[in-house]
Amino acid sequence: MLLERVVGVPFDGGMGPKALAAVEKMEPQDIITAMGLVRESFYRELDTFDAFGKGWLSRNKHTTDTALEMENLEVLKNEGIPV
Repeated sequence: MLLERVVGVPFDGGMGPKALAAVEKMEPQDIITAMGLVRESFYRELDTFDAFGKGWLSRNKHTTDTALEMENLEVLKNEGIPV
């Protein structure tokens, strides 16, 4: 559901050809960043955000940053740069 929202296709219960085609049109870094923003927005809307939000946002930032680092390493590998 989250990925479909980020790439702009309706959620239909699975990853179909339309969702996969939409993913292919986007840069991985853009998808990762957008997913982090959507998660943050979701957390901020929860009634318990005041109590737990700081931890949620910290974990979300760590997850997003780690995913971006992993993607950057993959790009370097694909360009033949040793990492």
